[in-house]
Amino acid sequence: MDIPNEIAEKAGVTRNQAERATEILLEFLHRRLVEYRGFNGDYLGEKAHLELSDRAFYHLLGFVEQFSINYSWDEGSATEYLGRLPPVKRWQKFWKEIADWKWRKE
Repeated sequence: MDIPNEIAEKAGVTRNQAERATEILLEFLHRRLVEYRGFNGDYLGEKAHLELSDRAFYHLLGFVEQFSINYSWDEGSATEYLGRLPPVKRWQKFWKEIADWKWRKE
């Protein structure tokens, strides 16, 4: 069983509802990581634990930790990875979605 179906089953919703909620959650997390300007500018350390349930935050940190163990990504790695999953056109619509986000200029 894939993740959307597992979520649907566990949450008692349809697959489409589970998929849409997951897309929105990940989009919001992505945007918060890009735009958050807190005391240290660290969304995960300063704000995520207040916006997510304890369970969600725990698993988010676990995901981040496991990802960092398995991958050594530098800036631009995601774009390179997506470029290997043709057709690239399928990803371009999402790049347009994030174009107006307040990206940090460092």
